[in-house]
Amino acid sequence: MMCRKESTVQVILFEKYRVERIVYESENATVYLVEHINMSARRIIKKILKKSIRQNSFYSEINILKTVKHPNIPIIYDQYEDESAFYIVEEYIDAPNLMDYIRERGLLGEKQAVDIGIKLCEIISYLHSQKPVPILFLDIQPKNILINKDNIFLVDFGNSYYLDETGKRNILLGTPGYAAPEQYRYEGLDERTDIYGIGAVLYFMVTGRSSSHISAGSLEFPNEISGKYKMIVRQCISEDMSNRFSRVYMIADNLSDLTNQDIKYSDGNKPLTISLVGTKANCGVTSIGLALASKLAKDEKRVIFEECNSSNHIRNLSSYYKLKYSGGYFHKNKNMLLKPDYGPQIILEHPCNIIIRDHGDKLINEKMGDVLIVVAETKPWQLISTIEVCKTYLDNSQEYSVKKIIILANSLHEQVCMTLWRSLGCVGNKVPYIEDVFCCDKVTEEYLEELIKALGNIGQGGEKDKKKTGLFKRFSKQG
Repeated sequence: MMCRKESTVQVILFEKYRVERIVYESENATVYLVEHINMSARRIIKKILKKSIRQNSFYSEINILKTVKHPNIPIIYDQYEDESAFYIVEEYIDAPNLMDYIRERGLLGEKQAVDIGIKLCEIISYLHSQKPVPILFLDIQPKNILINKDNIFLVDFGNSYYLDETGKRNILLGTPGYAAPEQYRYEGLDERTDIYGIGAVLYFMVTGRSSSHISAGSLEFPNEISGKYKMIVRQCISEDMSNRFSRVYMIADNLSDLTNQDIKYSDGNKPLTISLVGTKANCGVTSIGLALASKLAKDEKRVIFEECNSSNHIRNLSSYYKLKYSGGYFHKNKNMLLKPDYGPQIILEHPCNIIIRDHGDKLINEKMGDVLIVVAETKPWQLISTIEVCKTYLDNSQEYSVKKIIILANSLHEQVCMTLWRSLGCVGNKVPYIEDVFCCDKVTEEYLEELIKALGNIGQGGEKDKKKTGLFKRFSKQG
């Protein structure tokens, strides 16, 4: 990102961009829809007069937007300033805001409001999970939510701050009717301040009204709105912060209870949970896990693939494949759901046969399941450390409370793989090159079938059965 001093706004607007129209104009700000002359791409340029804001507020917004990378938050391309104003050039989203959307189409039904609410929770949870300090949006309201078909976007971070910096602000006002009471009282703010805004938006979508000056218990809803939806809204917008949901995932969980109620488990058994972890970063854990999930889904198993690391691979992959997003998951098909990493705040539950968890290179014990698959990086110069890591997992299988540990070698070097197997006392298999995780070739299909056989042996004794998989002689220590 570049920040340059320019003498006049005309240089910014006419040197690179052609103005199509003014989207919004007030005494202190103007928003332009422009076209980048060389790239023929539309952008938004926001002009904000310096007299209207404190400069550190503007720089806080810029710093936040440089930090966050989320498919539902517009990209910031450039920033400028002259003697009188700041300018931000950002991604143009061709979509109406939620306020205009409802004015044009009428009030939303509960099902659509729940869907938008869950998507909003996902974005806000992403902001709250930023490290080392959470980001508070502090202006959740209909005009800052854009509706684009089945997707939503959160815009206008002008009121946002890092949690540990909110006490430095003299003005904490959001939008009347949607801002929490503590924003007007100059009291301490935290994640529950944004939770109030989520509840106010949930109320607006089904009533067309803001919750301004109305106590939670006095809110009126259309007759067709369920009691659970009303409960969620009332708990979000309680005037007393201590009575609100404490984390965004709690809202998402409760909203999810209102969706997919017709979906049942295919049988009465607890889902099989498979955890994957690599001996180092970028050694193929995600590719193997997704290919396995895709294969199982084709075999008519309902599979959830959970990202338990901060790689952001699922959001990027889902954007590339244009997967539909609903209920907190990206949908590959009717049998395969992908859950991106929401941090510890959001815990979603969905009926399924199998859960596959991608831990990256750091195992999260509390998310362990029935099987642990360790993907071993076997470059010759890394072999000693790889063997040590694999032995640690094998020796601690009882601590992990898993029924089986499988170690896969991500290598085409036969001799190196044999050294690994001898050191671990295992008879193993190599991971094939996976070019497309959703459409595997014949070699990969056969490999996955062998792996599925090994998974199917859980709880079934017999060395003969284990050897047939071609994966292992020693799977794990039994707990």
